[in-house]
Amino acid sequence: TNPGIMFWILKAIYGDPLELYRFMDAANLGG
Repeated sequence: TNPGIMFWILKAIYGDPLELYRFMDAANLGG
């Protein structure tokens, strides 16, 4: 797990909800 994940999580929370799905999809693909 990368520390940068927290950035993406916060970006998803405070940004567009769509970002959360894109983050999860990227996490599943690139781990």
